[in-house]
Amino acid sequence: MKMDIVMENVSFSYGNKTILEDVSLHIPEREFLAVIGPNGGGKTTLLKLILGLLKPDKGQISILGKVPEKAVHRLGYVPQDTSNYVQFPITVMDTVLMGCLGEKYSISPTMKHRLQAINSLEKVGILDLKNELTGSLSQGQRQRVFIARALTTDPEILLLDEPTSSVDLDTQKAFYDTLLELNSRMTIVIVSHDLFAVTSHATAVACVNRKICYHSEGEIKPEMLELAYGTCPVELIAHGIPHRVLGVHGEREKLSHD
Repeated sequence: MKMDIVMENVSFSYGNKTILEDVSLHIPEREFLAVIGPNGGGKTTLLKLILGLLKPDKGQISILGKVPEKAVHRLGYVPQDTSNYVQFPITVMDTVLMGCLGEKYSISPTMKHRLQAINSLEKVGILDLKNELTGSLSQGQRQRVFIARALTTDPEILLLDEPTSSVDLDTQKAFYDTLLELNSRMTIVIVSHDLFAVTSHATAVACVNRKICYHSEGEIKPEMLELAYGTCPVELIAHGIPHRVLGVHGEREKLSHD
């Protein structure tokens, strides 16, 4: 099986604070991986390491068979916070064209770039908004703009950081439907606190809290909840029915996937 992302015994610290410790993770081609875990557990750091924005203190990372810096043009990234664009006077088309800035064709957008942007806007269903100001859109529409920006270079891997944190349930459903369609053509890694969406859409789940626990099916295992929240009982609401999940008590085993 082809592996798009390979992390082997990766550790990373901010100063004296260890964020990720001896993490190994293999993500196969066309996987829809949901990354869950507590705030401060290392989820966003994991994405930044994949993007090459951070370098590990130790361990190896391979993205599409290359070091992250050599593969970044084959990745699409949707950041967590798009609110910075609310007051910025830039159109949807111009925002999406920013996704081409990493290409070494020219300083200004070319006709090829504009066609790529139009195609990306069509994929996420908002071509009709191309001349609107990005800041005037709803949060859900703005998220689609940033997905379109990430798609302009036709990435093989799409990374998303908490993309539905501020949108309503109807918008979330439409958003995940879009991701499912994209997943037929690319690998998707999404950081999310939405456990229901995880169980409904993902093909695999990874829980990150300094260590990592990986499960190659789209369901949350008790050991994941233990890693994220300790051994206290956790109420998980799935399909409208609350379930009590008890973590395994006793000494926690080293949780990693190799």
